[in-house]
Amino acid sequence: FSAFSGALPQNYTTAEYARRGFFEMAAICAINLAVVCVSILLTESDDKGRVPLTTRLLGLFIILFSSLLIGTALSKMFLYIRSFGLTRLRVVTSVFMALLFIVLAALAVRLFLPRFPYMKVSLLLGCAVLAAMLYADVDTVVARYNVWAYRCGLHEKIDVETLGALSDSAVPEMVKLL
Repeated sequence: FSAFSGALPQNYTTAEYARRGFFEMAAICAINLAVVCVSILLTESDDKGRVPLTTRLLGLFIILFSSLLIGTALSKMFLYIRSFGLTRLRVVTSVFMALLFIVLAALAVRLFLPRFPYMKVSLLLGCAVLAAMLYADVDTVVARYNVWAYRCGLHEKIDVETLGALSDSAVPEMVKLL
């Protein structure tokens, strides 16, 4: 949880800390999602279609634990972004974590409302988030943040390789460096 306070553990670079947090979170969340889904499918339901309360509460605990892992991984990613700036991959990774959180939230609702269409909601919200990401033009967002962080003094230098690899839509933001 040291990333919440902006502290980096000893013997870790910011990149290693963020990558390790992401891959651990992804593996554990995949296992937890599978466990909750399988427990819902294999547990006998009552006449209203609900699984027993103990199963629902255990599933909710697993979902809340997974959400905490997502929050921790996001805080590590934000620490990484504050240290080195924004890239396309960091944006996509952060959006993936947000989508995973949406899926977990929909599954949590499904635990207590058996008729809740959690897969439809997850897909619909996932498509909406992806459409928003495409509409926002990631290259412009990356350039805007990096130029802003450099001009504000948050970063001492700017990564010209990252800016050079962006599309033409980032040029208006890069002009501000002149």
